Amino acid sequence: MLIAAEGTGSYGAVLSDVLQQAGYRVVEAPTPRRARARSKTDALDAILAARSSPVMPLTTLRDRRAGDLQSALQVLTGARDQQNADRLRCINALTALVRTHDLGIDARRAMTGTQIAMIVSWRRRKETLGAATARAEATRLAKRITMLESDLAENREQITRIVETTAPELLDLPGVGAVTAAVILTVWSHPGRIRNEAAFAMIGGICPIPASSGNTTRHRLNR
Repeated sequence: MLIAAEGTGSYGAVLSDVLQQAGYRVVEAPTPRRARARSKTDALDAILAARSSPVMPLTTLRDRRAGDLQSALQVLTGARDQQNADRLRCINALTALVRTHDLGIDARRAMTGTQIAMIVSWRRRKETLGAATARAEATRLAKRITMLESDLAENREQITRIVETTAPELLDLPGVGAVTAAVILTVWSHPGRIRNEAAFAMIGGICPIPASSGNTTRHRLNR
């Protein structure tokens, strides 16, 4: 028996696991298309999704991305995105701080690892209240950056171990590292999911936008 459901990898993951363990094939229901002016209605969307699945060929239905492999890689790649975002925010905040306060750091260019390590080693000194407060905050940010870089390195090691054990052939592809391979394994759900280069580009969020996308009204200038 085939069961189509929405959110099989998020809010419906627990229900999908139970149904799959019971022997059912669980697929992701097609996302209903609604008119631009129509508001969202959960009940109507559920009916549209249920009616759309039976008319699709079985080979085109997207099996839910399930299993310990996908779950582990999804957690690790999600955590990595968060860590990268936090690290970038801390670097930007630290750069702005040392550029607006005279703390003895030349921050006219991007902060280097050596400068960040130097700030981590700072200790309290006799100076004005403003400078002392700025120095303490700079030290806190530098320590946070260092900790996040350590977390990112550990995260990459975990991802690399999983990919090397599961699909080492991906790492032999040009331009594919452990993190990229993890993303591929996370989004893959069934044979044919990444059927060609265009499908891979769309999954990776790099699908080119047609030149005629958007407002295509053409206006001829009067001569």
